[in-house]
Amino acid sequence: MWTEEDMQHTSLSNLMHGVMGMYMQQAGEMLYRYNIKPPAGGMLMVIRKFGNPSQKDLAGYMRITPPSVTAMIGKLETQNLVERRQDKDDQRVMRIHLTKEGEKCATEMKEAMEELDRIMFTGFSEKEQKVLRSLLIRLFQNLHSSCKDRACRHTDDSSPSGKDDFIKC
Repeated sequence: MWTEEDMQHTSLSNLMHGVMGMYMQQAGEMLYRYNIKPPAGGMLMVIRKFGNPSQKDLAGYMRITPPSVTAMIGKLETQNLVERRQDKDDQRVMRIHLTKEGEKCATEMKEAMEELDRIMFTGFSEKEQKVLRSLLIRLFQNLHSSCKDRACRHTDDSSPSGKDDFIKC
């Protein structure tokens, strides 16, 4: 555990890494009760948000490869959380739907993540949260711009909407 003095003297990037590590650990513990790993939990949330996306769209939204999407969907299907259905208008396309159990799980996970956010931002005013959001967006944009210059893997505009859905998620 870092001491207050450690936190005051470490780099900002180390501090952000530490905060994200703690956040991911606690989020993972919350997902553990559903027997779901964080990437699969994220997939349930994305399916819920974008309403029955195709597998291709899901890969774009999550910025992962189609084979990774297929494997994750297979695991979620065995848990009866999602099901694949042919698109009504284009039978070549498979759409991913949450089952009733998947919808219940996604709703409970959303509530758990909101609780984690509540815990994380205890003692922060609305104004402080807005300032933090603004700063984080600027950090994201700086890194995104730098990454585009270097053709990084995760900034290839693979999102089906052509926008950075990551920021909106």
